[in-house]
Amino acid sequence: MVFIKEVTPALTKWSVKVIVHEKTQPRVSQHGGWRHQQIVFMDETKVMGVIYEDDIDKLKDDFRVSSTYNISNAKLKRIEDKYNKFSYPYQWMINRQTPYHEEKSDVIPRSLFKTNFVNLSEIKEKSQPNLLIDILGIVIRKKNPRNFISGPNQHTLRDFAIMNEEQKVVVLTLWNTVAVSEGRLIDDAVQAFPIITATALTYSSFFEGGSLGSTPATVITVEPLIPEAQKLATWRSNNMKTIVDTIGARNYFLRDDSAIPNLEGPYSTIADVVAEDKKMQVDIYDSTGNLDVTIFGDQCQDILKMDAIGNFISINEINENLLGKIFLIKLNKKKQTRGHTTIYQYIVIKLQLHEETAQQSTTSVIVRKNESSSTNMNTPKSAEITNMGAFKDGSPE
Repeated sequence: MVFIKEVTPALTKWSVKVIVHEKTQPRVSQHGGWRHQQIVFMDETKVMGVIYEDDIDKLKDDFRVSSTYNISNAKLKRIEDKYNKFSYPYQWMINRQTPYHEEKSDVIPRSLFKTNFVNLSEIKEKSQPNLLIDILGIVIRKKNPRNFISGPNQHTLRDFAIMNEEQKVVVLTLWNTVAVSEGRLIDDAVQAFPIITATALTYSSFFEGGSLGSTPATVITVEPLIPEAQKLATWRSNNMKTIVDTIGARNYFLRDDSAIPNLEGPYSTIADVVAEDKKMQVDIYDSTGNLDVTIFGDQCQDILKMDAIGNFISINEINENLLGKIFLIKLNKKKQTRGHTTIYQYIVIKLQLHEETAQQSTTSVIVRKNESSSTNMNTPKSAEITNMGAFKDGSPE
C-alpha cells in the first residue's frame, strides 16, 4: 500500500487507499461530444480520476462520495500544468478493468480533511485573478436556463441564488456542460432549499451582491456528507422563516450596472441623447417559467416612466414600480439562424397596463404571443426588468 503522491508510471504495481472527495455528474464534451465523469480521490494528496463513455454506466453505483476505496494499477495520464488543479501531475483513468474495492472496515474519516470554503460575505475581498473559489451554501432561488451565441459557439447558462447563515446572497452561474449536468441536479432539489458545495469557481460583480461562475474543473455536490454541511443543515431547519424572508426581500438576479461599462451612455446634456433610442431586456414570468423579451422605444417610456430626454431611474426603482402590476402584452416571435443553431427573439409590439387587475397583489401578467398572423395563444405571465440601456440604431454603444 502506497500514497497517491508515490504513484508514478515507474511504479508498475501499486494499491492506494483513498476517500472519494468529489464526484461530478456525467458530462458531454462541448467540442468532442464524448461522455466523461470526474472523481476526486484523496489521501494526503488529491488526484483526479476520469471515467469515459460506457464505463460510466457500468460503474454508476460505485465510487460514492465520502466512501473509502482501495484502487490498484489504474492507467496514468500526465496533465498539462495549465489544466492541473492539484499538485499531483497525473490523472487516473478508471474503467471496468481497474482493480478496486470498497473498504468498509478501515475507512478514512472525512473529518480529517480540511475544507477551504470561502464565506459568501468575503468572496469579493478574497477574490484574486486566477484564484478559484470553493463555497458552501443554501440554494434559495433559480432562474430558468438561458442561451446565447458568442462567435460560432452557443452557450448554456443556469443561475441560482445561494445564501449562508449570515443571509448573504450571491448568484452562482453554471456554464455549458456544468449547467447541463450539475445544473439539473440542483434544479431537481431546489424546492427543498438544498445545501451544496461548489468548487473551482471564479468571481465577478456582474450581479448585484456578487456573482460566481463555474469553470470546467467545477464540481458540485448536493447535500454533501461533511461536518460543515451538517452544521448548515441544522441552521436551515431552525431558520426557515429567515430563508423565506430572504427570498422575498428582493430580486437577486438583477445585474449590477457598475459592472457593465457604458450601459446607459452619456446623459449629461440633452444634446448627448437626442439621437438615441431606448432598448431594454425584460424578464416576464409566472409559476410555469419565464421568458426574456425585448422592449424598444416608446414602450419603454410609456410603461416604465422613462423620460424621453433620458431621465432614467434605476433598475431597482423600476422593479419596485412594476411589483404587483399586470400587463397585456403582444409579442412578435423572430427566428434567427446561425449555422446549425436556431434561436428565437421575442419583441414587445404592444404593452399596456391591465386596469381590471392592476390593484391586485399579484405579479401575474397576460401575454399574447404573436407568431406571424396567429394571436390565439394566451399565457399568464408577470413582468420584471432585468437589464436596461440606451442604444443607437438598435445596437449597443
